[in-house]
Amino acid sequence: MKRSSGPDRERARQAAKALPYAPLLADSVWTFPTHFEQQNPLRQEQLRLELQLPHERPFRMDRSMSRALRQTLYANGYRLRDLQAENVWVFNREGLLCLNCPESHKNSPADSLSRQRHEKAYFMR
Repeated sequence: MKRSSGPDRERARQAAKALPYAPLLADSVWTFPTHFEQQNPLRQEQLRLELQLPHERPFRMDRSMSRALRQTLYANGYRLRDLQAENVWVFNREGLLCLNCPESHKNSPADSLSRQRHEKAYFMR
């Protein structure tokens, strides 16, 4: 969701829609730009991005995502230091799970099933 300031809600909404922001997909890697070009430097444009990932679909993320992920990490018992490029993550019905973090604290039945499901995958080696 893009948000902008303006003299009224409708003009602010139109200004937000006009903000240029385009994530890039190359091969299987999404890259989310950390900024966008402001058309009018007096405005206070913001971008709220909601990324919906399917359960049990492994992915990697790095520290460049830290500002966007703080709430998700903390709510699931992780810290920013867990955002290492080699770590593999999934969402399951219990929430976010790091499949290969050395100090894994999550051991619910759903977490155990997720680990078993992916333990022999090529990306876990």
